[in-house]
Amino acid sequence: FMVMDLDETKTLLQKEISLDAYIIYVDEEGILQEYLTDGFAKVIVE
Repeated sequence: FMVMDLDETKTLLQKEISLDAYIIYVDEEGILQEYLTDGFAKVIVE
């Protein structure tokens, strides 16, 4: 996923339900953001 555009990566992850991911990235304004699939969210302990 590191060489893919963020939107392409999100689209792929939504289509491939067997894949889970936690992605940390910097948005256009320089703010640190995160994206995680539902499957990955289920295993996160807060």
